[in-house]
Amino acid sequence: MDDTQHGLVGSSVSRREDDRLVRGGGSYIDDLSFADQGHMVLVRSPFAHATIGAVEVSQACSMPGVRSVLTAKEIETAGLRPLGCHTTIPGQRNVVRPIIAASRVRHIGEIVAAVIADTKSHARDAAEAVDVDYQELPVAADLNTGLHSSATPIHEPAPGNIGYTWQNGDAEAVASAFDSAASVASLTVENNRVIINPMETRGAIGLFDRNDGRFCLHAPTQGVHLIRNILAEEIFDVPLENIRVVTGDVGGAFGMKFQAYPELVLVLLGAKLTGRPVKWIADRTESFLCDVHGRAQSNTIELALDADGNFTGLRMDALADLGAYFTTFTTAVATVSGTRALGHTYRIPAIHVRVRGVFTNTPPVEAYRGAGKPEMVYALERLIEKVAAERRHDSIVLRRQNLIQSTDLPYENPLGEIIDSGDFQAVMDRALSRADWNGFANRRTFAVARGKLAGIGIGLHIHATGAFTDELTRIDVDGARRVVTVRTGTQTGGQGHETVFAQIVADRLDIPMEAIDIHQGDTAELETGAGTGGSSALPIAAVNMARAAVQLVDHGRTLASFALEASPADINYEAGFFCVTGTDRKIDLFALATQAADMTDLPDDVDNSLETGCVFTGPYTSYPNGCYVAEVEVDPETGHVDLLRLTTVDDIGTVINPVIAGGQIAGGVAQSLGQALLEHTVFEPETGQLQSGSLMDYCLPRADNFPHYEPEFRGIACKINPLGVKGAGELGCIGGLAPVVNAVINALTPLGVNHIDMPMTPERVWTAINRAGKPIRDSDPALR
Repeated sequence: MDDTQHGLVGSSVSRREDDRLVRGGGSYIDDLSFADQGHMVLVRSPFAHATIGAVEVSQACSMPGVRSVLTAKEIETAGLRPLGCHTTIPGQRNVVRPIIAASRVRHIGEIVAAVIADTKSHARDAAEAVDVDYQELPVAADLNTGLHSSATPIHEPAPGNIGYTWQNGDAEAVASAFDSAASVASLTVENNRVIINPMETRGAIGLFDRNDGRFCLHAPTQGVHLIRNILAEEIFDVPLENIRVVTGDVGGAFGMKFQAYPELVLVLLGAKLTGRPVKWIADRTESFLCDVHGRAQSNTIELALDADGNFTGLRMDALADLGAYFTTFTTAVATVSGTRALGHTYRIPAIHVRVRGVFTNTPPVEAYRGAGKPEMVYALERLIEKVAAERRHDSIVLRRQNLIQSTDLPYENPLGEIIDSGDFQAVMDRALSRADWNGFANRRTFAVARGKLAGIGIGLHIHATGAFTDELTRIDVDGARRVVTVRTGTQTGGQGHETVFAQIVADRLDIPMEAIDIHQGDTAELETGAGTGGSSALPIAAVNMARAAVQLVDHGRTLASFALEASPADINYEAGFFCVTGTDRKIDLFALATQAADMTDLPDDVDNSLETGCVFTGPYTSYPNGCYVAEVEVDPETGHVDLLRLTTVDDIGTVINPVIAGGQIAGGVAQSLGQALLEHTVFEPETGQLQSGSLMDYCLPRADNFPHYEPEFRGIACKINPLGVKGAGELGCIGGLAPVVNAVINALTPLGVNHIDMPMTPERVWTAINRAGKPIRDSDPALR
């Protein structure tokens, strides 16, 4: 039954959730309110680095409507622990994040007090009356300053502001490869910090029941169980059952809502102290200042080659901006997560990487769509272009020569990743064909005639999926309602889970999708769950659902044997019916659930409920991969970049729903193109003030920034799971950076420009053109 499919898998079924959402039927955090709830407004530091003297709250406490004002004193009295890093790596410094700053603030926007009042206006007014005595300290607003500052470190346990130093790979083998290399190339690339900006800002509502001492938190998350576990075990020190976490609809997450933030703690503590629900909704300015940010790395990468152009060794020295604090997954992002993609689709016999995490006086940096892998893939793809240019080689030939071949699979790379499936050369060839790579020269000539510089760029990529594996799936059949309810520990943030999961379960049970009801986002309904991260919804959660469906049928066959008075071995399941082979006796799934509930004479080891639970086990890492080609035109007079053509070919294994998968790729690509061309996070060096702290100053991508394009899939089934699926959600972000940047540099190479760091804004491109100093009309025969 595991491999049986009935037509739903692979179909572009319309998203079931869309009708509800577009009609305003969604339930987001700000749609939720409780009787007599209080509203929380936070007093945040206006300084990036300062000591705190007195925090005077007496005037605020006496203002109309104020129910409570919380400071570090109330946190200490409540016995709450600080927030730590949920992941640990060797060499990690013992740095924690206070719920409310007590003696020192380390980034602008850090919480120094929380005001809870009858209305948000009352809370705002009282927050302005809180008087905090600050004494400013020297600021490290960027990696370079953080690494080389002679001032007092941002955290005492982290001398030199180094939060960790982590290494992986064989340093001796790499040194040998470089010693014997015919040529060596190196490049330092900046992976610019981005502010994630989901459509829905963060928010939370806390409740406390004084009768049983239990909390309930409503918040948009990426996994209610992880947040519950952190709050209960690491902060409040209470049994897990004393904290319920509920998540409704989520308006985008991308990694930044998989975090335990101080605000979640404060609404719960506020609810306990005031005896009333407490609601907090971030405004967009708070989101800019206080959400975790993404990327923010500076990576020096070196490649060794033999005389024939074969890659023989790869070395990377990476600097990761941590921001002011470790947060939930900080230490894993640039290390055990990101470096899984280092080397990606290429045969490189020896690899070594060193990563140093550096504290700065900026908002914390965390996992953002791709979780460190876009940085690794981008660096190598940019270096390959440099190698080709320096050796005067065709970059396509150089790539093809060094690709892992399908005959090499399964392939274990030097960092221990075992790639089970794929055909990287075929994917690249298909992308080149669709992009009409060989016809670009003619298009460049036409661009020149219009006074533009045309460029084309390519990039290959791979992801190593997987996050948490403690996924539980429960499936039960309600005969009266004729509904199959599937409970999962994942959490949708707009990806289409409600549709795709229903497709898979309906396909396995051979019943209509309309009979499937997907439940997510409530710790009271499911004991444990893995959440949504690492593109694991399909390779972990969906695989587990398919297995649970098979278990349900197996259990149903046992119950049907009693209902139909036949041996289980003689009962088949087809089209939603249990049938006795060779007869016309049968009973459908829902009728069996109703009849079984009344069975009182079953053996002790047979449960009369038609339900099952399945805990995920087994391998979970899939390796989705792809190749993208971008084509641009650059206006040499202004530096403006137009993205004219984009071609994507991805191998995501078995494609459950092509339209939804295409949307996932397109969304990730859009975010990567925003980072490559537009999104520029700027802090004032002396003060750490965020100068791009609003949508007036921070440029997010819009629809008119991109050409229309059609994602294409070359599905090569994953060999480690029965569905053959590979995770798709982060692939566009991982693959989208390099081809765009390579295309721009390709356009500017005739002028003597061989590298520009992201974002490639018009100002940066124009400056690079003019600094190169090569007359445009003399730079290329095509321009004369």
